[in-house]
Amino acid sequence: MSWAKWTVAAACLVSACSSGSSSGKDSSTTTAVSNKAGTVAATAWKDVAQGKFGRKPWKVASAKSSTGYRCYDAQGSAQPAPGVTSTGSPTRAGRATYCLPPASETGSPQFVALVDGPEARDWVLVGGVADGVKNVKLVFADGSTGALNVDPHSRLVIWKGPASVKPKQIRTDKGTCTIAPTASTDPKTLCAGVKPAATSS
Repeated sequence: MSWAKWTVAAACLVSACSSGSSSGKDSSTTTAVSNKAGTVAATAWKDVAQGKFGRKPWKVASAKSSTGYRCYDAQGSAQPAPGVTSTGSPTRAGRATYCLPPASETGSPQFVALVDGPEARDWVLVGGVADGVKNVKLVFADGSTGALNVDPHSRLVIWKGPASVKPKQIRTDKGTCTIAPTASTDPKTLCAGVKPAATSS
C-alpha cells in the first residue's frame, strides 16, 4: 500500500482555511522579550489551518518574525506542550507562540508537532517545519517512511492515516525527532520538545 494516499499536499486540502489572508478577528499587538525570535506584528499572522481533534476544535496561524523565525500560534487542541515555549517567544493575544529558527541555524529544531496522536482508527499529525528544510518524512514503527508535503506558504504538514501503521518519528534534512514517545523516551529527542496533543495535560 502506498503511503502517498495518506499524505496531504497542503493544509487547505483537508481543513477550512484562508488563502493566506488574516482573519481580522485578532487585532491585538504581538510582543516579545528580547530574544532571537524577535517580534511578530499583529497584522502578520495568517490563519493557515483548522479542524477537530478528539472532538475539540483546533486552529493554527503562521507568521514570520522580525528575525526570520517561523512562528505558530496554535489554539484549542493544537498546541505545544505546557512549558515548552520560552517566555521570551513572541505572544499573541496573551498566548505563547512557538517559533522555529531557519534550518541554517546550527543545532536548531526543524519541526514542531502542534496536533499529534490517535483519533479513533486514525492518526492525525499537524506540524510546523522550519524554513529551509527540504525533506520531511514520517517514520513508522516498522522502519518504513512516507514523504510529507510541506505547504510552501504556511510551512505546515498535515497527515492523516490509519493508526495501525504506528507513526513514530519525523525525519528531516538534519535529524530525526520523536512524535510518539514512550515512558523511556529521552525528552531531548522529542520534536521541538513537544508531547503529542493526545497525551498533553
